[in-house]
Amino acid sequence: MYQVDKEYQPPIIPPVPQPKGLKFFWGTWSGRFILINTVFFVILTLESGSLMDPGPESLIRWGAKENILIAQGEIWRLITPIVLHVGFIHFAFNNWALYALGYQIEHLLGKKWFVTLYILAGFGGNIASSLFSINLSAGASSSLFGLLGAGFYMERVVGEKLKQMFGKGNRQSMYSGMVIANGILGFMIPQIDNAAHMGGLVCGVVFTYALIRARPNRLVPLNIPRARAVVGALLLVMTVGGVLAASPTVLQQRLLFDVRSAEDPRLQFYLLSKILSLTPEDDGARLQRLELSLKYGNYSTAKKDFFLLIRRPQNDSKIKRIETKLSEDGHREAVIKLREFWSQVGPSL
Repeated sequence: MYQVDKEYQPPIIPPVPQPKGLKFFWGTWSGRFILINTVFFVILTLESGSLMDPGPESLIRWGAKENILIAQGEIWRLITPIVLHVGFIHFAFNNWALYALGYQIEHLLGKKWFVTLYILAGFGGNIASSLFSINLSAGASSSLFGLLGAGFYMERVVGEKLKQMFGKGNRQSMYSGMVIANGILGFMIPQIDNAAHMGGLVCGVVFTYALIRARPNRLVPLNIPRARAVVGALLLVMTVGGVLAASPTVLQQRLLFDVRSAEDPRLQFYLLSKILSLTPEDDGARLQRLELSLKYGNYSTAKKDFFLLIRRPQNDSKIKRIETKLSEDGHREAVIKLREFWSQVGPSL
């Protein structure tokens, strides 16, 4: 037999009643952010003609996070993704979470600091995503994880205060459970941008740590110098991260590393294409893509790369080496196609 503690334990941070209907959507920032998300969801749906998947073209056009474009100077893509969603399910899940969670954090922090945290966490999450993921991404998840981080940290602080006062903590840790559950879910579903989530979460925890030390309260002693130092450190890290995320050199080196690490030729082709969209003059990447295209029958891309490469005479011998290698590996059709390209080279070339 085992004993069951039947004593009711309310949540450490009990939920507060939130406004209903138009009072919520017009009168709170949580509701306003949902309205903004809805406007952009409708725009993407109408433009793409799809409720479930707007497609990469529409997402990119409206500001999704795309590493190559960020490295080419479109820095705003580190913030605009927080109002875009990839289809109805993504939109519905995030905005339901914002409806359920947003006002609780808005009530705890106050309107001004809630808006600041929402935008800051979205920005920080997209910086982290740009540094650790090359995939196209969009969504308010990084901002939502910032709110989760705020709730998680406040829950820890309040729980510790209760323990000091009554000798034991409280097991009803709603925000801690949500952080753990979402973390597990992120590693189970490959499409989830864990870097963005973790970046937003860290921003939420650090920002809230500083905020409650900068405002008089009964939980922690006032310590404005520490609060300023923590915010300064956070902004410095985000600035450095943003500079690295927007650096063409850093992105190119990372893509080259990923190419060397990739075993799937389709992934190699995708990464090489990314490099060439960033630095079209990179003959090394183009030679690699030429060889892959010939091996796997993508002759239209192979032809394009071949005629771009032979504009520089030093590439002729490198292409000949690719031809020899293809012949030795038994890619007869690829060799025939490459010789066909050579036959089309005009005398002036």
